[in-house]
Amino acid sequence: PNVSLITSNERGDRGGSICSPWPLPVIGDGETGWGNTLNVKRTVHGYSQAGFACIMLEGQVSPKRCGHQRGKEIVSSAEAEWS
Repeated sequence: PNVSLITSNERGDRGGSICSPWPLPVIGDGETGWGNTLNVKRTVHGYSQAGFACIMLEGQVSPKRCGHQRGKEIVSSAEAEWS
């Protein structure tokens, strides 16, 4: 299972080294954005700066759980739409 052993900054750094020389768009896995709404904004900004074409974000409350585990919670619509 994916246990998020690296931070969003580390993913952005590694992603930049992949995106820079690659001629095709690269999609980044932003997990849950590593925390609250402000962390999500920081994650999206970092991935954009690294050169990702887009980012996938999961709507689970952090800390996220694997798909087969019980107790998963989804962020509220109000939080998801906050900008």
